[in-house]
Amino acid sequence: MNSLVKDPIKRKIFILVVLFIIVAFSILGSKIFMDNIISYFQKRTSNTESLLNLNQVIYRHVMLIQRDFDLLISSNYNLGDDTEEQKSIKSSLNEIRIVLNNIEYGGSYDYNYFDDFSIYSAGTKLIHFTQISNFDTSKYINVFTGSLIRLEEISNELNDILENNDREASTSILQRYAKEVNLIIQTSNNAILNFHKDIMTYKYHISQSMMAQLDKYNLIRYVGLLVIGLISLIIFITTFLQISNIIEERNKTMIDLDKLNHSLLKELEVAENVQAYLKPQWLVLDENLIFSATYTPSKKIGGDFSDTITISDDKYVTYVGDISSHGVQAALIMSAVKATINMVIESEKDNLQPHYIIRRINNIISKELFPNNYLTLLICLIDIKERIVTYYNAGQPPIITFNKATRKTNIVYEKGSVPIGWRSDYIYSEEEENTIELTDDTIIFLFSDGIYQCRNSNNEQLDLESFSSFISDNFDEDRQVILSHMLKNSLIEKGYTISSDDFTLVSFWQRKKEDSPSSQLTLMRSLLTNTKDIGAFSEQFVLKNQNENFELAMQVELIVNEFLNNIIVHGLRSKSDTVILFKMELADELILTFWDKGITWDIPNKLPGQDPFANKDDWDTSGRGIPIIYSLTSKVFRKRLDEVNETVMYIPLSGNMEQFYD
Repeated sequence: MNSLVKDPIKRKIFILVVLFIIVAFSILGSKIFMDNIISYFQKRTSNTESLLNLNQVIYRHVMLIQRDFDLLISSNYNLGDDTEEQKSIKSSLNEIRIVLNNIEYGGSYDYNYFDDFSIYSAGTKLIHFTQISNFDTSKYINVFTGSLIRLEEISNELNDILENNDREASTSILQRYAKEVNLIIQTSNNAILNFHKDIMTYKYHISQSMMAQLDKYNLIRYVGLLVIGLISLIIFITTFLQISNIIEERNKTMIDLDKLNHSLLKELEVAENVQAYLKPQWLVLDENLIFSATYTPSKKIGGDFSDTITISDDKYVTYVGDISSHGVQAALIMSAVKATINMVIESEKDNLQPHYIIRRINNIISKELFPNNYLTLLICLIDIKERIVTYYNAGQPPIITFNKATRKTNIVYEKGSVPIGWRSDYIYSEEEENTIELTDDTIIFLFSDGIYQCRNSNNEQLDLESFSSFISDNFDEDRQVILSHMLKNSLIEKGYTISSDDFTLVSFWQRKKEDSPSSQLTLMRSLLTNTKDIGAFSEQFVLKNQNENFELAMQVELIVNEFLNNIIVHGLRSKSDTVILFKMELADELILTFWDKGITWDIPNKLPGQDPFANKDDWDTSGRGIPIIYSLTSKVFRKRLDEVNETVMYIPLSGNMEQFYD
């Protein structure tokens, strides 16, 4: 109802519906009115028909009386059998009296009617009659009443004569009575005929009057409907034009809104790119620690944030936070909050204590940034020398630890405190800090509450216990360096949605002091890095581990240079997160693995026996990178894991490269 009041189009449509109802009711009402008028006239006409039927009943009974008197008076009549005729005369006289009473006072009369072939009854008929106020029946009733009285007297006198059985005396009297009866019957028939004429005349006048009145009422009806129709048509056209104007205005507004929306989307893309620069790198490969982080906002930009800050050679700070809103507002507040947190950490670098950092942040942003919002924050101080993680949890989900040796997870339910911004005077104390031992096999997970919003295809929510089990079940040591992205990708593959809320997952663990001689990780931190240097580094790795196999070293250098150039040119264009991780590992073959966060692009398929350089002009140097890689490798795989591309290449340690085409 509220939308009907506010929306002008809905109001106009409501007016048209009401107008349609009014027109429909007008047509229906006028029809009902005319039906009632016609019914009234039909009732009056039916009274005249009933009166004609009653007059006909009188006539038929008069004829029966004449027949019966003729039988009584006939000279051939057997004087001993007069009972039935006398009874018939009395019955007819009585029926005429009943009919006259109906004519005078109204009512119903059920009588036997005759067919066209016999004067005897052929059925019954019920006649309903209501008195007609302006039609005089009294003079006819008086005539019929007088005739009935005299006929009854004659019937009684004849009865006395016939009982004396004096035939000669009776003959002359009977002849006199016969003449008198014929005269009475003639008088009655004349009255019946005049009564019939008067009824027909009255019926004609009623019909004429009815037709005149019906014409008048029909004229009123059609004029009224015409007026209503014209008014309705004017209102309809006016309302339709108004709706058309509103729609036209809305279309113009929609065009303007589309332009504004397009402009806002562009601004959001800019904001998204700006926020991408504020996000930490998806992978931090430090001398002591490895950090793997993934972040997906519920919209283009969001309010989750995290960062890792190097304090000294053996101390680090990492944190995960969440602003209590979404979208642009959360992103703007997040930028200010993150800058504030980093400023506080930098100012307290010489005496870092998580509870004190939280307290200072609360004092600063509660008064300046959070009149209607709050912030949850989990901040960790990592001490490599002491092998301890000291942390403070202000409203974030608890930490989960994972032991690679036992493949068991543990939800660290320890002390915590209220979110930042709830109370500006709240004292975050040292007693609320927690510690975790950092062993060689320990992986620590920090995450936002977006984890709890993940639901599978059965609408089952991923709670804390389920997520802890999920880590154990889906840990892949070969992809440990991209652990957070790998777990997020596994969630998506198992049907979980992760877009209901901002999703942040950070994992970190202690790095071994020395890489294995047969395995080496290299991190490219910028697009400005010279790929030839990485190629030279890979060449030295092969020479060192493969007894100075110069042929293999040259092949590896060529593959690395060609592929890195493809990533930079095709995959990382217009990307802010340009870290590329490169791993070399010696097994039965030399395995090269690249991880990058570029756009999605697939390596063209290499068919068995196909010449990689088919259809290539000898002087055309473009587009030869992938054919070169195919010609020098036995297998190449490329897969998308969340936002990270994983490319794996297998290079035979010796022999003719062509035999490894597949």
